[in-house]
Amino acid sequence: MYRRHTYLIHYSSGHFLHCQHNIYMQYSIVYHLHAFRRVLRYLKKSLSQVLQY
Repeated sequence: MYRRHTYLIHYSSGHFLHCQHNIYMQYSIVYHLHAFRRVLRYLKKSLSQVLQY
């Protein structure tokens, strides 16, 4: 009985951590996409400046 209880606690905490990890992964992917877009925009701007000269 006691072992089953600890197993349930272990399982639920692991599941919670797994959900947190998934949320973190999604946020980091979105953040990286935004950073990548910003870098692309910056590169385009600098390229257009170079082409103007």
